[in-house]
Amino acid sequence: MRTALFAFVLCAIVGCGAGGGHDQGHGGGGMPPPSEVAIYVVVERLQAEWQVTPGRLEAVQTVEIRPRVSGFLERVAVLEGALVKPGDLLLELDPRPFTVAVQRAEAQVADATARRGQAQKDAARAKELLEAKAFSSEEAEQRESALAVATAAVAVAEAAASA
Repeated sequence: MRTALFAFVLCAIVGCGAGGGHDQGHGGGGMPPPSEVAIYVVVERLQAEWQVTPGRLEAVQTVEIRPRVSGFLERVAVLEGALVKPGDLLLELDPRPFTVAVQRAEAQVADATARRGQAQKDAARAKELLEAKAFSSEEAEQRESALAVATAAVAVAEAAASA
């Protein structure tokens, strides 16, 4: 049995080494040529690290701006996203339409004031003529009513001018 085991081990050793001497394209059974190796040079430098990540940003504080008047913009006084304080100028509107509106309101006040002055004179004259029995009481009352209407028109025009 010992001889059988010895013969088996001997056959295994010979079988494992049987392909070692065959020509595999190396020319003469010597060492294979060295394989090519890539060489990299390590360089020290600053590298900015960044990533592109999809996402959505939302401001911590937001403000909604609503105009009290409409008009054309002359200029924008702040950049988008800038911090502003209460009272800071944000936008500047074209002043020409507002200047015209103020002049129109002032003219209406002057017109109403002139009409009231005329109504005061008419009412005073009607009162004198009524006392002299040269005027009817109905017409005198109409002149007094016209004075009240003119006074109210002045108040309306002044309120419109100050708004």
